[in-house]
Amino acid sequence: MKKNIIALIFLTLCPTLQAQQPAMRDVFKQMPDSLCPLLTAVNKADFVDFMDSHMKAEVTNTLKGKSEMKELTGSYTLIQLTEQHTLQLKLLPVGTSKWIVCVIHTAFGPAPDSRINFYDTQWNALPTHKYLPALPTMEQFVRPYTPNDTMSPAQHTDLVRKADVFMLEMKMGEADNNLHFNLGTTKYLDAESLAKLRPLLISQVTYVWRKKFARQ
Repeated sequence: MKKNIIALIFLTLCPTLQAQQPAMRDVFKQMPDSLCPLLTAVNKADFVDFMDSHMKAEVTNTLKGKSEMKELTGSYTLIQLTEQHTLQLKLLPVGTSKWIVCVIHTAFGPAPDSRINFYDTQWNALPTHKYLPALPTMEQFVRPYTPNDTMSPAQHTDLVRKADVFMLEMKMGEADNNLHFNLGTTKYLDAESLAKLRPLLISQVTYVWRKKFARQ
């Protein structure tokens, strides 16, 4: 009888244990060096220790430069790998007891350009298209022409053509699971072209998470 009661309690607790979200600190420390060659296992452990001690979380990376962890929460971390390169990791739920890791690398050259990948919590690669079926297009960042515009349709088209290199900056955070896209293209335009184009631009496009990202 006693054994049956213990077994019943264990079975009752199991779903709760299974549903417990993994901690970003643990997932991050297990990140393979091959996915971020700038950081060693010691670097990653030091980052977490520094954050726990409320100290500046700065380490010397494998290129003898400085890397700094800017944020570390239960589901998110942001790292300034170099002056021109950031790394974001975000835990995303795909069920009641399963999470995946969204990894965003952003290079600044000087215009920001991001790439995104997905992994399970054991760092096995997952197909990107399954969780992000399509990236925003340039058209989603440009207000359509209207008859009330002070410019002609041809002038509108010509301005948009000046943004001929499409670059996206991707951002996530702790507050929610939304994926925010900013247009990195504007960083390389000359001042005159940007001043004319800016009134036509939508500042940000947001995708929401529902087991995959989709436009809000």
